[in-house]
Amino acid sequence: CNIGALDAPEYFGCSPENATNVGGNNITTADTEQLVLRIVFDNRPKEQGFVLTSADDGSIVHYQPIGSFNQTSAVSFEHTFDIDPNSVYKFVYLDEGGDGFRKKGGSDSDTTSPGFNLYRNEEVLASSGAGQYFLFSDHTLDFSTKDNTHP
Repeated sequence: CNIGALDAPEYFGCSPENATNVGGNNITTADTEQLVLRIVFDNRPKEQGFVLTSADDGSIVHYQPIGSFNQTSAVSFEHTFDIDPNSVYKFVYLDEGGDGFRKKGGSDSDTTSPGFNLYRNEEVLASSGAGQYFLFSDHTLDFSTKDNTHP
């Protein structure tokens, strides 16, 4: 029942201990930077969700539960996070169906390109697209060393 360093959300049938703060934490450090998450949904956006946590203390920066996206196929979503540039974060993208992002219509031969990209200063730190299948995609973002890990 573990998603990387996190307990899986309740809808996975596991303990929701770390999945209680949906609204997000405010970073109080004067020196902040921004992460931008951009998603282009496939034809099953309700299967998708994500969580961004501080790996330093386990606090949830933002949690978007599976089932909360109601957009139709190929509609995009963008969210900006204020982060402490001297911290380590865990970004986990969730896909309840485990089928990853599918091309519009459910076929990998279609032309629409669903997926997600997580940016810092327009540099892609984490991403996934059509043809990559997962229940979760786990990424450690270590800004304290300016080195990011992309499993």
